[in-house]
Amino acid sequence: MKDKAKHTFGNWTVTKQPTATEKGSRSHSCTVCKKKVTEEIPATGKSDNTVTLKEGVVLDKMYDGTAVMFKAEQFSFMGTGAVTFKFQVKGSTEWVDKAPMEVGMYQVKVMVAESASYKACEGMFPFEINKGDNAVTLKEGVMLNKTYDGTAVMFKAEQFSFMGTGAVTFKFQMKGSEEWVDEAPMEVGMYRVKVMVAESASYKACEGMFDFEITSASTM
Repeated sequence: MKDKAKHTFGNWTVTKQPTATEKGSRSHSCTVCKKKVTEEIPATGKSDNTVTLKEGVVLDKMYDGTAVMFKAEQFSFMGTGAVTFKFQVKGSTEWVDKAPMEVGMYQVKVMVAESASYKACEGMFPFEINKGDNAVTLKEGVMLNKTYDGTAVMFKAEQFSFMGTGAVTFKFQMKGSEEWVDEAPMEVGMYRVKVMVAESASYKACEGMFDFEITSASTM
């Protein structure tokens, strides 16, 4: 009886690459008798995903009366998947879909849905809406000068424009003086008014200074 030679198999050749959800296969053949052996390669399974904030991206904003608006392009992901956001006020346990607009401390949850190759994932990032800068300007067409009539000047907030809200008060300074006073002037002269807007829930305090003159009344 003739002895049978032992099988001597060559290297494996992948005939079908496995995917996250489908098995693959590989085969090799005996170099002696050409017998071919094929076996399955297990599916790789879905890969882990991660979400990080892109370098240089700042989530904080100044209050401007509009809600924060985040985009997927501000973040980096290992894989694909639909991106959605939820928001939480600092100190709260509730997550909501509505993006905040008011001044405060918040957290955004970035949720990446499961895809064909990647698992779902989420990341949480703190951000702040800071009080907005305020500014005061004189409304177009408003004149602060007056002709002497024996009464003090009387300015109103309605004569000025503001970026934000806040209680408005006035102080006055005579030209050449360093002293600011609460009492509005009535005598002929050159003056300056300081318009002061108090800090509010959404805006910082601010002030603006405007020159005006009380001129002599004409005599007939």
